[in-house]
Amino acid sequence: MTAAQNGVDGDVVVFVDGTEEAWYAFNWAHDEARRTGRALCVAHVDPHGDAQVVADSGGDDVLAEAAARLADIESPVQVDTRRYCETFQNAVSHASERAALIVVGSGSRHLLQPRLIGRTHGLLGRTTCPMVVMAANARPDLDGVITIGVSLSPGGLAALRFGCTEARRSGRAVVGVRAWSDSDWRLDAIDDDYTPAATWRSIESVVLEQWLERARAQFPDLTIDGALVDSPVYWALEDRAPSSALIVVGARRARIAMLPPLGPVTSWAVHHAGGAVAVVPFDTDGDDEPDAPGPMAHAADSDAAGLNRTRT
Repeated sequence: MTAAQNGVDGDVVVFVDGTEEAWYAFNWAHDEARRTGRALCVAHVDPHGDAQVVADSGGDDVLAEAAARLADIESPVQVDTRRYCETFQNAVSHASERAALIVVGSGSRHLLQPRLIGRTHGLLGRTTCPMVVMAANARPDLDGVITIGVSLSPGGLAALRFGCTEARRSGRAVVGVRAWSDSDWRLDAIDDDYTPAATWRSIESVVLEQWLERARAQFPDLTIDGALVDSPVYWALEDRAPSSALIVVGARRARIAMLPPLGPVTSWAVHHAGGAVAVVPFDTDGDDEPDAPGPMAHAADSDAAGLNRTRT
């Protein structure tokens, strides 16, 4: 099996199907390809998986519309189009083996039952390269920062590497976010494992400082700031989305794990953060193992999605 790659080499591949959400993804993918000097591959999937019905699938019209949109703005980006005659899940999986990024629209039509479930959600954390999901009606700040969920876990460190690499290629700054709120230590006390609020906040601060030290050492040319946010993790991501070009979160488990690779925080971000959200996969090899953090950080950093311990 191909090892996970952190979006370094390859094209930006965006899947389009003619829906409004797909065109949001298309616009973001084009801008990212332009900023990073990558080629853009616009892909369409024939749902029947039969080459004989490709001409009748509407794929020609969708890809022609994509080409027309790029011609209207005289795009300097090198563009290729591709049609897959297989299931959507297989097409995305195969495309991710050679891509730098896979970009899709969320397809969310209803708060309680987004169409993302059943099409894309099962692929998140299992593709070879990072996968970016654009929420319906998302308005990310294309000139904004790249926001990364802070964690010292393998998934969190994979997110660090991808987010900073993408920031370097796109000329953006990075903000690492660690969320903390008094509800966290109150929930901790339910199990008779009481931690004073001041101590808990100090622990989270240590995790953030260690993450920043590592990020700045690996990417000394970038502007990397940190934010310890006194609010629940879900609100922290939602609040950051309008000022972010991209929100980056890591998977909870390795992409080949038997259990689902995503934790609740990452799953929530994909559905509700309201911007472009990248889910970064990781493998169980040495490159994804964290350096040994301090003893306080061990207590606070059991999550892989990043940001805080009690909601993972």
